[in-house]
Amino acid sequence: MTLPVGAPNDLAKLLSAVLDHLAAEDRTKVFTLAEVAEQTGMSLRLIEKDCRAGRVRHVHRGQLRGMTRAHIAELVERHTEGPGVEHQTETQKAAAARQRSAEFNAARSARAGKRAA
Repeated sequence: MTLPVGAPNDLAKLLSAVLDHLAAEDRTKVFTLAEVAEQTGMSLRLIEKDCRAGRVRHVHRGQLRGMTRAHIAELVERHTEGPGVEHQTETQKAAAARQRSAEFNAARSARAGKRAA
């Protein structure tokens, strides 16, 4: 079988387009939580609890939950420990929330004081 002169170039373009399409499709594929547990080695129960509590981003349709590759990467990052990894503990998050609340209330009191004067 002989190919036309431009065939290898066209074939390379077609192959490139197919590979680009597959890569894009893979990024948007939604995996079930059972598949995520199998891929990551985490327990299905832990992943379900994190999803229900809103601690990790996920796709939720009706009673079904799933994750894209980006969501899975965030899940793994959330549960990664070691040097160079900074996570806020619940205590740190609560302290930061109290600080923001105090600043908001102080600003509101200052505005109210200006109105009274």
